[in-house]
Amino acid sequence: MSFSLSYLASDEISGRHALRRRSFFGPVFVSYAQLWLASGVDEFDLMAAFERQRNGLVGGGLPGRLALLVGLHTGEIELVVKVIPTDPGRASRVLAEWEDIVESSFTPTKPNVALLDWAGESIVNFRLEETTYRARWSASGMDDGDQVLPRQKYELCLWPAIVYPDEILRVGSSRAAELHASRNS
Repeated sequence: MSFSLSYLASDEISGRHALRRRSFFGPVFVSYAQLWLASGVDEFDLMAAFERQRNGLVGGGLPGRLALLVGLHTGEIELVVKVIPTDPGRASRVLAEWEDIVESSFTPTKPNVALLDWAGESIVNFRLEETTYRARWSASGMDDGDQVLPRQKYELCLWPAIVYPDEILRVGSSRAAELHASRNS
């Protein structure tokens, strides 16, 4: 099943109203605890994606793609994908909604971008300008393991930004802490 980007009314960002594009909100089936954001590529190497990365949740080490890891090996997660015009900020109220938050840079190699499952099947398709974006991957419930309910929740938020190294903004689950530690050992 594939969805296209739709434009929705905005909600408040840092006290202002701004247009948000929301491509998807709902359940997504994952396998091998991973998803991919990709443009103009069809080969994926999980180990290479995490080379030179400090965080263990978003692998941004390959051009035109991001590896996105989740806590659930196989099953459904809740996912929101947003493209917004500006940095959503780091105010405590923005970050407090999530247990785990990381950021990485993403530069599409083509304007057509897709969120893909482990097997390369498209979940969400949308267009981005060929510029650099910051990708914030936020998670709640990673320690729930392979429990079916409640579903783990994730949000991928993209906005135009300069390239800079990946960052770990918040660690609240032991699963995310283990994945981060595996990058730094």
